[in-house]
Amino acid sequence: MARLKVFFHDACFDGTTSAALFSAFYRDVVDRGATVQSVGMVHKDGDPFDGVPLDADDHACVDFRFCADPRMRWWFDHHPTA
Repeated sequence: MARLKVFFHDACFDGTTSAALFSAFYRDVVDRGATVQSVGMVHKDGDPFDGVPLDADDHACVDFRFCADPRMRWWFDHHPTA
């Protein structure tokens, strides 16, 4: 049973929806028993992931800026600037 953290653009309908859909996909396809922790993120200058612990078994980022950390195995965004 994996622990999954899903980072998403907070206070935003498409971010919240993307996090919910990815969580359902992960439980249906990857690990039915996974526990999911959703973490809302806010855009800011610099690296928004600085100081944010990537301490789960698996990590995903949806509707938010790219994170080059190799522990962030899943990333989905629809913005052309992503």
